Amino acid sequence: MGGTQVVPARVVNPIVPHRASDQTFARPVANSACYSPITAYNDNYFGTGLPIQDKNGDNWGLIGPLLADPAIKPTATEIAWTRDAFRDLLKIRYSSTLFRLRTGDEIKSRLMFHNTGSAQVPTVLAGHLDGNGYAGAGFKEVLYLVNVDKQPQTLTIDALKGKSFVLHPVHSAPGAADKRAAAATYAAATGAFTVPARTAVVFVVN
Repeated sequence: MGGTQVVPARVVNPIVPHRASDQTFARPVANSACYSPITAYNDNYFGTGLPIQDKNGDNWGLIGPLLADPAIKPTATEIAWTRDAFRDLLKIRYSSTLFRLRTGDEIKSRLMFHNTGSAQVPTVLAGHLDGNGYAGAGFKEVLYLVNVDKQPQTLTIDALKGKSFVLHPVHSAPGAADKRAAAATYAAATGAFTVPARTAVVFVVN
């Protein structure tokens, strides 16, 4: 039909117990239309199966209704956003060989962590990478921060005062998927980095 591909209607997968060896687990009924690349970004089939029975069977009665709740099922909008945000993270990784250090000695000499010890903010990971003299680094310094908290967090790192940190260009690009990252800030005078809630952010010194 003029090159148009006709995709059969998707069949909703019932939850079916399945036995493999001595373990019973739930799996969705196989249907080739469900896994068509054309529909891949419309549905990720969340909630079409239950976790393995030997460890979770006693809770199936609780888990099943939760997974069946349409309010928690990702829509095409959330699926596309996650895809695009992940692609942005891949672009960041590709932008510098510092994210692909090859040996233990390189890691020991170029990677260090801030926000450690008893006074740390427990919901924020802060890793610093030294790019000076490293082939393909692209940046003199890189600081990555991961905030898993439901609230924004601010880290003040004395060792990074007075630097020229800016957001990684992928974060500040007009087409960036995760707009929250662009709201992250750095105050050179105090060494304070503010990271939005549940966000991964990369700052660089060019």
